[in-house]
Order: sequence, then structure tokens, then C-alpha cells
Amino acid sequence: MDNDQKLSKLFKIFFPSLFIISVIFYQCYRYSIDTIEIYVVSKDSEWVEHCTEHGCVEALMFTIKSKDESFTTSEGIFNQLEPKNSYLVGSKGWSSFGTNRKLTQVY
Repeated sequence: MDNDQKLSKLFKIFFPSLFIISVIFYQCYRYSIDTIEIYVVSKDSEWVEHCTEHGCVEALMFTIKSKDESFTTSEGIFNQLEPKNSYLVGSKGWSSFGTNRKLTQVY
């Protein structure tokens, strides 16, 4: 019985703290829009397959490569950007975790 009370007390403290940290992290990511200038080195589109228990779906993934990092983007922005040109763009996300930031707007 003593172990159950300790686990219950630990859960009452840990779960709300984890929930609050998760909400703060999500809000920071959601509002992580940044305006940067990039020099487009190349751009690439490739078919990516995503599978679930119900089947697989293929979709085009659009990638823009700059001097410093790679970005994913939508087809509309992909068509606006040309290699060997500089652009002022809006990006979302962080590149520190090994993921690509997403380009959301061209100014």
C-alpha cells in the first residue's frame, strides 16, 4: 500500500508538470516564425511514402537548399524560388534538432 501511495503522489506531481511543459513547447514552436534571407543553391522535389496500418500514401516533398541549411516548403513557394537568387522568406521551426525548417512565405 505504501508503494501505491508513493506512485500516486509522484504521478500527481509529474503529470501536470509534463503537461505544462508540453503546452509551452508547442506554443514556442507554433510562434517560432522568423524572417530570414536565404541564397537558394538548389531545389528538389521527391516522392515520399508514408505508411500506416490502413495503407501507404505517396506525396511530393519540396526541398530548398541554401548555403547554410535545407528547408521544406509548399509547391507554391517552391515554384516562386529560383536557384542562384537571394530571397527574404518567412520560416517556421528550429533547425537545432536535425530537422528542416519550413518556409511559409516569400516577401
